[in-house]
Order: sequence, then C-alpha cells, then structure tokens
Amino acid sequence: CPDGQKCPICPLSACDEPYATGVSSAYDCQRLCQLVNSPVNCEYWVYDQRSGHDGWCWLKFDLWIVRDQVYTQLGKQWC
Repeated sequence: CPDGQKCPICPLSACDEPYATGVSSAYDCQRLCQLVNSPVNCEYWVYDQRSGHDGWCWLKFDLWIVRDQVYTQLGKQWC
C-alpha cells in the first residue's frame, strides 16, 4: 500500500494486518475465504498460529503473496 494508506484487498486495516482475528481453525479461515467476495477476491487463505498471531486469518487474492511459514496453514479457496 502506498504511503501506509488502507488497501482495498485488506478491508479491516492496512496491508500488514489480517482480515480477521480470533478465528478458531483453519477450516473456519477457509470458510471466510469462500464467503468473502468483496472487497477481497479471495483465492487463497493463510491460518496463522504463530506466537502473537494465534487465530489470525489472512485472505489472499493471488498465490505470489502467500508465504508458507512455520505455525501457519495455507490453502486454496476450494480444495
């Protein structure tokens, strides 16, 4: 996002923050991806369980912005 502006693909906040927090499972994160079409065109999701990020769900519109890290699970919208 230029100059820290809010990004249209990150509806709750700036680009470096998740779509939702307090998500209870990777399944629920995938369901969010399936249900949210606007403003996020979700194709991939990342369920984050890293320390300090537990229960964060990131919705991604393209695979190039998905990072596979320890304590995260990622997947496609429909799989």
